[in-house]
Amino acid sequence: MAAIVGKTVDSKLAVANQQAALFLQRRPMRTRFAGNQEPDLVELLTDPMLHRLLASDGIKSDHLIDLIADVKVRLARRERVAS
Repeated sequence: MAAIVGKTVDSKLAVANQQAALFLQRRPMRTRFAGNQEPDLVELLTDPMLHRLLASDGIKSDHLIDLIADVKVRLARRERVAS
């Protein structure tokens, strides 16, 4: 199940990454997080600094995306059990 979710997340993320990259190219850096706003997951995953940080720790972004998908599935299961 997690592998299927991971692939779905990967394909959606690839499209989102392309859209976010185009958006971020047009948006000045100083206004990206103005007003104490937090970046969404797509913005974080397309941030070159995050990629450098992950690489320095030996982590591939694909593994991070898989982990996020896995946690999402586990949290959904936990919520169903708690209901």
